[in-house]
Amino acid sequence: MSNEKIKHLEMIQGVISRMSSNSFKLKGWAITVLSALYAYYISHSSCSILIIIFIVTLLFGVLDTYYLYLEKGFVDLYNEVRLEQKQSTDFRIEPRKFDFNAFGKVFCNSVPVILTYIVVLGVTFTLLIIQLFI
Repeated sequence: MSNEKIKHLEMIQGVISRMSSNSFKLKGWAITVLSALYAYYISHSSCSILIIIFIVTLLFGVLDTYYLYLEKGFVDLYNEVRLEQKQSTDFRIEPRKFDFNAFGKVFCNSVPVILTYIVVLGVTFTLLIIQLFI
């Protein structure tokens, strides 16, 4: 394997690491923000706070899924470059074009996303139903 190809793979690996790190940091921010919002809800018991929690959870979930989607795209690029037989390297590092179906698959197949955000959405939705009807 040529030095250029190894350098290209290292560059792609760096991007993959950043995407993974961003996803991890985003989960930390989500837990912090949602904990603060739930604490505020407990002290004020308002439906509007639950709606805000619901929206914030959706936004964090979509953004986290997007980072995981990009990470998967760069892993695919890494494997493509790794298996390439040509001698010259073009050093391309670009995310794949957005595909909603692939994005949905990443969301549905990611256990951390499901455990983090779907559970929070379920709890928030349950509290909203209880708040509205009881």
